[in-house]
This record gives sequence, structure tokens and C-alpha cells, in this order.
Amino acid sequence: MKLNLEYLSSYFFVSVFASVCVVFASGAEEPSSISCYSCNSAFDPRCADPFDPYSIGIVNCSLRPRLEHLPELEPVICRKTYMKIQGKERVLRGCGYIEGDAMYNTTCVRRTGTSEVEVIYCSCRGSLCNSAVSIMQSPLTPLLVSITSLLAIARLAQL
Repeated sequence: MKLNLEYLSSYFFVSVFASVCVVFASGAEEPSSISCYSCNSAFDPRCADPFDPYSIGIVNCSLRPRLEHLPELEPVICRKTYMKIQGKERVLRGCGYIEGDAMYNTTCVRRTGTSEVEVIYCSCRGSLCNSAVSIMQSPLTPLLVSITSLLAIARLAQL
């Protein structure tokens, strides 16, 4: 089977363009204009997992007042906090206040305390990123998408 070279070149262009867009979009979010889901499952059970993002309010974090005890910090990330206290689970979603390079550390941190207390703090950059069950973001995702696209193109070229 002979492959049409014009078709292959246009497919290649579209794939490369899409890969470049994914790479740039993954870090293009301006921290000063982030929006996050904001809720507490203690008051609204829809906030718990599994989460239905279409039923919960969205907050523009840049319009939120600064915290009294951290007046120099602006909300620049989204957070999801999972708590289990004496067997009762609770999920909180909202804006996060953090400074410097720490805002680029988009991971989850587990803390265990006394009296059956477990808390998992997750942070992420990007509007509405705190909707997922796990919001850990891998910096390798755009690279893996690009490599997969290029491998698919190479496979087509062999046909």
C-alpha cells in the first residue's frame, strides 16, 4: 500500500502543531488569574469524591480577599484537601496561598497525626485543576504526548 505523501505531510504538521500546543498550554496559566472550585463536603456532600464539577461553584481566586495572617500572599494555586478524622472523611477544595518557587511544586503531601487524623494536601496550577480525585500533575505529560504523536507518525510513514 502506497501512502500519499501530501496526506502524510499535512498529518505530520497537524500532529506537531498539536504537540507544541500541549507543551505550551501545560504551563501557560497565569497565576494571577486562577479560578478554582470552592467547597467543603462537611456542608455540601457534592464536594466529596466522586466529584461532579458541574454542580459546584467556581471562585476567581484573584478576587478573594487576602488572608489576615498572610497579607503579603496572593492566591496563585488551587488546592484539594482530603481529611479523615476519627473515621469521618471530608474534602475541601479552594484557592491556595503560597509564595515563591513553592507554587511550582504541584504534588500531594500526606500528614498523619494523633487521634486517627490523616490529611492529604494537594496543590495544582491551572484554573479548575482541583476537580480530580488525584490532582498530581506530571511535568512529563506534554513530553509523553509529543513522543506518542511522533511515534504514530513514524508508524504511518512505514505503511
